[in-house]
Amino acid sequence: MSKENDIELHNEEVQDILTVIPHWMIRWGNVIILLIIIVLFCFSYYVKYPDIVQTKIIITTQIPPEKVVAKTTGRIELIFVEDKSLVLKHTPLAVIENSANYQDVLTLKKIMQNINVTSVDIEFPFELTSSLQLGSVEAAYSNFEKSYLEYSVNKNLQPYLIDKQAQHFEQIQQESRLQLLLQQKDIVYKELAYWIFRFDLCQ
Repeated sequence: MSKENDIELHNEEVQDILTVIPHWMIRWGNVIILLIIIVLFCFSYYVKYPDIVQTKIIITTQIPPEKVVAKTTGRIELIFVEDKSLVLKHTPLAVIENSANYQDVLTLKKIMQNINVTSVDIEFPFELTSSLQLGSVEAAYSNFEKSYLEYSVNKNLQPYLIDKQAQHFEQIQQESRLQLLLQQKDIVYKELAYWIFRFDLCQ
């Protein structure tokens, strides 16, 4: 009996709740919140914050890559560096196909670096460079070889020394002639004085 009374009591409470109309906020609250969220999304599509500034940028590193342009055109014969590797200053990158042999040019460079140009006695080993293929460097090397041979001739044979000695001998002769002329002048002055004296006595 008590269970039935409890059910009836609960039914009355439920009845009371169901007979009371919920507040409009409860009935339409979820719909209103959903509409507000949709309006915010639509509003955010048209109003963008912060402003977006469109511009071009260049992203670089601390050591940016450099563009290297060859002074001559041609097919690349040898490449000495790998892609994306760090290259120091004055490091050869590649060899463009030409009439010179790269190893021969390096050999000549090493020979030139080993020569002490400040020394008076310069000996150049032409026997080591006679068979080198120097290509476009050949003209400059020929001029150097010619100048070096002229220097060697002037240094060893001393052709200008003969001219210098001849000039010195001629200078001595000129000084001797000058002394002779000065002596003749003194003699002539003395003779003139003598004849003037004789002339004065006759008068």
